[in-house]
Amino acid sequence: MAFGSGVNVTIVCLNVHGDLLLKLCMPAFVSWAFSHDILVLQETHLVPEQHDSLPYLASHSCLPFSRPASSHFCSQGGGVLVFVHHGLPFHVRPDFCEPDLTVVNFDSFLLIAAYVPLPSSPWHAHSLVSPFSHFEEVVSSCAASMRPLLVLGDLNACIGLSSPALGAARRSADHVLNTRGRHLLALCHSALLTVLNGSPTYDCSASCGSFTSFQPLGRVLVDYALLSSAAHPLLHAFSVPLQVSPWSDHAPLHLTLALPLSELRRPLPTRCSLDTSFLLPPSDLDALFRGTIAATCSLAEALAALYGPCLHDSASLHVYTDGSAVSDGTNAMRADAGVLWGLDSPRNASLRIPGLQTNNRGELYAVLAALDGAPPHRSLVLSTDSQYVIHSLCHWAADLAQSSWQCVNANLISACVTWLQSRCCPTNFVWIKGHVGNILHNACDALTFAGMQLPPVVPDMPALLLPTACDHPCTIRPLLQKAFTALPRQSVPRATTAGLVVPWVDPHAAAHRGRARFRQQQQDNLQHLVACESDATFWCLICDWTDTKARPLQVPLAALREVFVGCMNPPRELPAPWNAATYLWTRRLCRALPPVTRVAGNATSRRLHQPFSEDDVAAGKHHLCRHRADSAAGFDGTAYSDLMAIPNNVLSDLCRTCIAKGDVPHEWLLTYIVAILKHGRPARDPESYHVIGLESCFLKFLTLLIEFRFRTWAEESDMLPASQNGFCHGFHTNNNAFVLRCAIDVARCQCHPLYTVFVDLMNAFPSTDHPALWLKLFALGAGGPLFDFMRVLYSRMQYVVRADGTFSAPFMSGHGILAGDSASPMFWLLFMADLRLSDDPADISLNGVYVSHLEHADDIVLFSTSPAALQRKLNMLALWCSINFLAINLRKSIGMVFGCLPPRLPVLYINGSALCWTSEYTYVGVSFCSTKCNIFAPHYSSKAHQAKSLASAMFGLDGLIGSLPA
Repeated sequence: MAFGSGVNVTIVCLNVHGDLLLKLCMPAFVSWAFSHDILVLQETHLVPEQHDSLPYLASHSCLPFSRPASSHFCSQGGGVLVFVHHGLPFHVRPDFCEPDLTVVNFDSFLLIAAYVPLPSSPWHAHSLVSPFSHFEEVVSSCAASMRPLLVLGDLNACIGLSSPALGAARRSADHVLNTRGRHLLALCHSALLTVLNGSPTYDCSASCGSFTSFQPLGRVLVDYALLSSAAHPLLHAFSVPLQVSPWSDHAPLHLTLALPLSELRRPLPTRCSLDTSFLLPPSDLDALFRGTIAATCSLAEALAALYGPCLHDSASLHVYTDGSAVSDGTNAMRADAGVLWGLDSPRNASLRIPGLQTNNRGELYAVLAALDGAPPHRSLVLSTDSQYVIHSLCHWAADLAQSSWQCVNANLISACVTWLQSRCCPTNFVWIKGHVGNILHNACDALTFAGMQLPPVVPDMPALLLPTACDHPCTIRPLLQKAFTALPRQSVPRATTAGLVVPWVDPHAAAHRGRARFRQQQQDNLQHLVACESDATFWCLICDWTDTKARPLQVPLAALREVFVGCMNPPRELPAPWNAATYLWTRRLCRALPPVTRVAGNATSRRLHQPFSEDDVAAGKHHLCRHRADSAAGFDGTAYSDLMAIPNNVLSDLCRTCIAKGDVPHEWLLTYIVAILKHGRPARDPESYHVIGLESCFLKFLTLLIEFRFRTWAEESDMLPASQNGFCHGFHTNNNAFVLRCAIDVARCQCHPLYTVFVDLMNAFPSTDHPALWLKLFALGAGGPLFDFMRVLYSRMQYVVRADGTFSAPFMSGHGILAGDSASPMFWLLFMADLRLSDDPADISLNGVYVSHLEHADDIVLFSTSPAALQRKLNMLALWCSINFLAINLRKSIGMVFGCLPPRLPVLYINGSALCWTSEYTYVGVSFCSTKCNIFAPHYSSKAHQAKSLASAMFGLDGLIGSLPA
């Protein structure tokens, strides 16, 4: 886009003939396509929502109009997609848009982008109206507006040398005139449109009226640019290349429009680097934090610290081990092990395995028996066909030890590690492939088979006896590792598929020109896919291709900051439903809390505030491993991977020091806020975004340990109500939906309707009142170092909004739980724990328990067989909100009646406002319908649609990888 004295906008129109996702993965196509301000593409062959995964440049907006997916999940072809540079203001005319046609309204002109398939095409599968009839209707309506109009697209019409009536004579390389062409000429005449192709006045091509479609059976002109008389002054240039595009079997149409100065690009936001002058200077805790990071251990260092130094080296002793597990003819398994010191050696052993009967336990137990029988002062070469054993002891042992052996087969792995620690000489673990003719390994395998014949007596684990000190001379090699292997490290056990080659099947080998570059790209993608060595890497690659891509923010950063500041701080004027006297009294009481509070005398509270130990850190690391935590870095730039490589004793020292001082490193006191668009909300509205916080990963780890303590304390004290389902370990999201369904069934059995109200709390998490939170926790007996630490953290945390490499001015939050913090969910549960509505005779009884309300975090549902009883519960909820300073979203709170409808629906109120009734509502992801026999019918339809969309996306990958061999 050229700016200066005028605005020149370049436009290109191209029928890409499918494979758009593949082409957008090719840098040459991206460079060519996005060098234009407006890019109009036809025959994209995308399925609905697939555009979200397209890897296009952030400089443009994407306007997709795809055909619905077919019943067999494949694309139905066709489709139109328009890319518009962010510098051009525009809006789409949804009243005109169809899968193969769109109307985009710019300040100075209207653009119609269309793909009109051949009359013989199966257009009935995706449209009720003839494509050309719809095209005629849209063009006529837009032309009637008298605004400058530009029409671009593949119209599949041949007009030969003809031109609209009263139009100037045209030149064309294509002399064919067909029926569709006559209809197009009539449309141009009635809408006062000029055909730019072949027009001596406007067509600047080297050959005026060039062909645009190059097919095996011939060349034709079917791609057109049509311009209304009002748009003639805007046209600066139009041309069609003589040759076909390298990206399609069509030639592109190139246009340049000279727009008035009023069409100037909206100024791009100035990139603001982060000004850190507001941060406090580094403290001694900052120095301790940096020292903690410096203590990061490499794999070799961690293993050396775990096993200890290797003091001696000697002539190696060789041993073979093997394990197996087979069925004994029933559902039970028999696991056994074999240890071979040599052919016919009296030390050879066949063993039955204690505990769980699995193959990996058999392999580990065989190694354990070999280590127990090996002299500790002799170097050992241990050969096994189990890569799992080798990786466990030579690669994963340090991480497993740091997480307190929270893993499968923990007792056997830790026992093997203890034996290796007790040895003073190295152990070389050698992997051998099983059952390939190795005589010694086959003999060991025979010992393993003999172990199956032993009686199923579970032996005890051998006692761990430390060896006596070695007093004979040996070669000292300080750099030798205690346990090592030649196998490359793997982070998780996985099957190797390296070298797997899938034969390439080119479905278009006989097609015109072969499209060699596309086929080669597909072949490369396919080989990349089959080379994935685990399910995890396979699905990571699939997600990389199909997941929604991050897009640039479409609202000014200042506007976003203003919205976030408003929702993360108390209102200047209290809402009318809030209890003003309680609001002021809460603040006075909170200010009266001492900076350092005392720990309550009961044992539960004392356990809450015990200093963090290495075991606590190990439990935290295990939690991160189990949940595959991979959080984005905060201001300090650290990641969980950095934290996992630090010894537990060093991390626990940092955590204890922070709690003891009631402070944190100053670089932890800045949280990035990133905006995530809410589903279905307009991207240009700053109110449409979620607040997502990116804290320091080390701070989140510390508050994770605090969350563990508060959760244990709350569960031991029975503080959380049974009605709360959110953020509770072992609970499922659909628990509340199941309970509500049971309540509906009970009411139906009793011949009563069930009156239900779904209550939405407005911005509940960002609006949590700090003084009310601290007073509640203090009243529950949470006072002590952890309580004081969290109060200080909340009062000192600062935020900046980050988007597209730029940062807002910092601000602080006066209410709300910490955004992105590990302890925030638990603090919300404790804040809401005193919401307890009194029982009523009209409540539903489930197995003797009266149930009238359910909560999933802040999603609340109330129900009763009596409207009056339900109104009383609504009043109690409104009262609780008024003294806890939460606002009820009356627009989103809604009622439903399940069962036989009364002659007249009752009127229910919240804070004096009447609630609306509906027959369909989605609660915690489950859609309910009160007017159908199957109340989950909308839910099943929604899930079927989601499954179909996923299947369409998966089947749509054939554009990336080509056709798989049969």
